[in-house]
Amino acid sequence: DSGGSLADSLQRLNYGKPDAKRAACREVAAFGAPGAPQLARVLQVERDVSVREACVDALGSLGSKAREAIPVLEYLINDPPAVNPNANKDELAAEMRELDLLKRMKAALAKIKG
Repeated sequence: DSGGSLADSLQRLNYGKPDAKRAACREVAAFGAPGAPQLARVLQVERDVSVREACVDALGSLGSKAREAIPVLEYLINDPPAVNPNANKDELAAEMRELDLLKRMKAALAKIKG
């Protein structure tokens, strides 16, 4: 823990490079329930899948304290990304990672709901 404030962690979460954003997900989670809506918002807007994975893991680690994230997780789970039947090898790998992220979301949702 850097001993920083939630605002400092949110700044890194919103504007940092992917490695800083991943670390910020854990920092924000350390603040408990107040961080859950921020993690959920980043989960919706972030393009880097590794950052989204870190957000999902952070939300899952909060358990019931992440209740405010339930609608976002349910929305994302129920509206999965489209699959491209003509995907090349790299696109297919990216799609598989997105499917793995959906599994992580489902697991985090189960932890949050208890």
